[in-house]
Amino acid sequence: MWYILMTIGLYICVPIIRYVVNNASDKIVGYWIIIMFVFVSVIPFFSELKIYYLSNVVAQLTKYMEMYFLLGYTLYFVLGYYLFTKNLSVRIKRIIYSIGIISLLVTFIWKVFINSDVAILTYLHPNIVLFSLAVMLFFKEKINLNSISYLLKKVIVTLSKLTYGIFLIHVLVLKVLYHCGINLSILPAYFSIPLISLVVFIVSGIVIFVISKIPYINKYIC
Repeated sequence: MWYILMTIGLYICVPIIRYVVNNASDKIVGYWIIIMFVFVSVIPFFSELKIYYLSNVVAQLTKYMEMYFLLGYTLYFVLGYYLFTKNLSVRIKRIIYSIGIISLLVTFIWKVFINSDVAILTYLHPNIVLFSLAVMLFFKEKINLNSISYLLKKVIVTLSKLTYGIFLIHVLVLKVLYHCGINLSILPAYFSIPLISLVVFIVSGIVIFVISKIPYINKYIC
């Protein structure tokens, strides 16, 4: 349930974050995003690569800077706001999409073919941040409620109302599947991860949808 605590922490910081992004120039907000990306994503990833001597020096230097306000998921929070509210040029969009595709390919190759102790799927590592940026831009540009059919809009809105409940129950579904012999080892990782993720999402969604129809209980879970 780490996500709930992380979200609470972000919302505690919202008054400060809102003031900064609403009053600062685009150049300052861009600078803030770049600094967060460097200290939250790039440097920790670089430190984990365990390059002889150099990684340790970088880790020690950043440790004593104590830039706590820039740490954690504030990067995604501010980056998401910036991407959602700004109109980007076609050139910038193409760059974001290109970097996102490259990040996905690097992640796949690293996970499947490279034997490394580095956790390449960590949420804040550069490859995941850059791929997530491309995905968010795609949804903003191509899949918004004003440009899709009524039926698809209804499906998206219905699913969005169930997402919190799905999050609360998904670990239980994972454990049940595990005890049934369904886990990541049944297939190579590049097949098992998306397959089990899809199964967990569907099963969790069905369970929460049923619960959402139960009076009294639904208002606490859904």
